[in-house]
Amino acid sequence: MPEKTWEPEPLREAVWKDMPGAGAEQPGGAGLQRVLERAEDLGGEMNGVAYTTSGAYSVRRAGASGLTTLIEKDGQTGSREQEIDLDTVFELRLWRVMGKKTDDGGSVAGEDGVLAHELRWLNGSGAAEIVVGASREGLPGGSDCWVRDNSYLQHGEKGDVMDSIEVFTVEETYGNTVFSDELMTGRWG
Repeated sequence: MPEKTWEPEPLREAVWKDMPGAGAEQPGGAGLQRVLERAEDLGGEMNGVAYTTSGAYSVRRAGASGLTTLIEKDGQTGSREQEIDLDTVFELRLWRVMGKKTDDGGSVAGEDGVLAHELRWLNGSGAAEIVVGASREGLPGGSDCWVRDNSYLQHGEKGDVMDSIEVFTVEETYGNTVFSDELMTGRWG
């Protein structure tokens, strides 16, 4: 029998919550500006992806004043920040960069007990704010879930990795454990 070369990480208990007030409940949804203001209110480093009519852009900074990405200038990739035209954005996904790792590579909750925190916006559909916490104490009113760390190889010469947290819940009809969501937690390379 062939030797195993990879062992899946075990799931660990956590709590996740769709935070109220993000804007999905509003007719036509929350505007992009409201989501950007919320990103600024959260503080800390925010990264993300902005899907625009001219392509997808990695978001390096987000706040009430707008979004920026890094572009190539004079052959140097990522050498200059450029504003993303907000009028062209039709979908946005922003996340808090969670940089701390355990000795075995797992994610460590921030001081507020948060493992992952994302803001999502889709033009005409509204916004969602999703938080995954290490315990109910840090995220009252959340739903039980299981999580595990995941990562993706980023495009580019450096081979940087983008970290994320996969969320699993219990499907109510048959009690099966199902994949429910994935929240990004890493930093663009």
